[in-house]
Amino acid sequence: MGKGLLLTYYNPTVLPNRLPLERLKAVCQTANLPCQSYFSYEASDGAWFNKLRTGCPILLASLSVRNKNTASQVVARRDYETALQALARFLTELDEEAIRSFKEENR
Repeated sequence: MGKGLLLTYYNPTVLPNRLPLERLKAVCQTANLPCQSYFSYEASDGAWFNKLRTGCPILLASLSVRNKNTASQVVARRDYETALQALARFLTELDEEAIRSFKEENR
């Protein structure tokens, strides 16, 4: 906790698309926002998109959480603020060409 946004490179149910993942990582580096590589051993809801085979790019970004799945979950405020800034920058920099490249990589 406290070391920034988690960028998930693997989980057992889905392999996130590399282009959006690398683009989010670049956004973090450019803005000096801390981020961490993460390899999850838990399933993700993103797997359903893969099963639909619609060509939807998948990006998994999350926060470190203590006491996960309990009534007293804890996150670091710095991680939360970093995630908000990183995702806001990522989304505002998206354009039609980037989205098209994400979909093409998915095929």
